[in-house]
Amino acid sequence: MEMVALGLYPSFQCLAKNCPSTCCAGWGILVDEKDYRRFLQLEPLWLRKDVLSNIREKDGKYFFINREGGRCAMLDKDGLCRIQRNTTEKALCNTCRKYPRLVRKSEGVLYLSMAASCPVVAEYLFRSTVVWMKSCKKEIGRPSSTSIWEKAEIGEIPVLENVWAVYQKSRDRAEEIFGQDRKIDLLYGCFEKMADGVLDIVLQHREGNRLLSFFQVLGQDASDKVGQFIRDTHPEWKVFKENYMVYRLLSRKIEFPDEQAISCYRQASGEIFLLRTIAFCAYAKGQRLTKERWAGLLCIVYRFCAHGKRVSKAFGGLLSSFFPEDCFWDYMLF
Repeated sequence: MEMVALGLYPSFQCLAKNCPSTCCAGWGILVDEKDYRRFLQLEPLWLRKDVLSNIREKDGKYFFINREGGRCAMLDKDGLCRIQRNTTEKALCNTCRKYPRLVRKSEGVLYLSMAASCPVVAEYLFRSTVVWMKSCKKEIGRPSSTSIWEKAEIGEIPVLENVWAVYQKSRDRAEEIFGQDRKIDLLYGCFEKMADGVLDIVLQHREGNRLLSFFQVLGQDASDKVGQFIRDTHPEWKVFKENYMVYRLLSRKIEFPDEQAISCYRQASGEIFLLRTIAFCAYAKGQRLTKERWAGLLCIVYRFCAHGKRVSKAFGGLLSSFFPEDCFWDYMLF
């Protein structure tokens, strides 16, 4: 079967105990029926009892309990999972075993991507030129399970064709309307608008509280810092913006294959504009925006925008009415 994979995918390795994030914190970890039956036979016995005592059934589905702060009950104080610590990755439930991988088969092609809420993925988007790889014929003498990869051009990826065309059209439209005349005061006003919209979502759904501390700086006029923020961050931002669109447009199509191309483009643009908003807030408070800091902020944004159907839907609603034309996204992401 032909495969198309994010450049990081073949070499990805979990940071495990060295990870600065706890990937499952705040999530309801679903345990499918097959995994639940397997847990009934899990060895050693003490671990089986531990696992089963921390699973609850709701509406015919099984979930791990979340403790205070949204932490899964199977996490130890150091952030490591007791199942993985005392067995192997294969013993994990499917939800945990596949994270941060995103997989979908479409028209005979297997697409493989990864979630940017994982710090390894987030840092890849800032440190590398993001590429997609396609599988090609295996070399003679290599094991049959070994795939050889080569770079795939965007135009060669069938499911990306329509949404990439929307992205390019938006860039051309922004250039046609605005040229190089970028208004800094408009950018600051849109930072405030994004913060207000996200605040409403957080208050309604009680998710994304980590974002609120960033927005406090906008309570006072910080518009005088926007120009320097743009100048100081422009080299990294220019590379990251293109990286993220290359990464996210296809990743979004993998997750939501029936989503309209314009909605996919709008979502990706809105996500990185929210990132730029909280990055500005951090900058305005005197924080240094290293690549590691950018990556950490991206993890926060991706968790808020992409994990959880209710919040993701609400965020999409915010984006759909944010600008009179979608080409404004490209204008504001200069």
